[in-house]
Amino acid sequence: MDPQPPSEPFSVGKIVAVVLIPLAFLGVILFKACPRGDALGTIDVRAKGGTLAIEGASGDALGFRLDTKPGRIDRSLERSTISVELDENGKVTRSSCKAYAGAVMSTGRWGNSGSVLECRLAMTATGKASVRARAEWASGLQLDEAVLEVRKESSK
Repeated sequence: MDPQPPSEPFSVGKIVAVVLIPLAFLGVILFKACPRGDALGTIDVRAKGGTLAIEGASGDALGFRLDTKPGRIDRSLERSTISVELDENGKVTRSSCKAYAGAVMSTGRWGNSGSVLECRLAMTATGKASVRARAEWASGLQLDEAVLEVRKESSK
């Protein structure tokens, strides 16, 4: 019988796999949890919602991030809906999404910070516009604070 050559304890392929797989996983988490673009302002969506005046250019994308207190991540928040509208001189576009999309920057007994929502709106004109937002909270959900941050990714 021919003796088997000794196996290498660490091959380059194993090292690459051990390093790259966790980095790729972390990258996906950060991509989902980190808000993109510049913060334009906030809207309190606890009661009737509100409006934020913004300026932008055609092709700019609007994204949204929700902070809640005392916001436990539970089915009540997942069953709640955030609705947003972009009014560009009478031309209104709408989007709605769950108030919790499965990723937050941080969470704790005092609330959730930075739940990036799946709602997106695109500006079709350059100039001033307004963003309106409101929430439909699941029955029994009590929040001391619910603030929607409006973010803009420039088309340039």
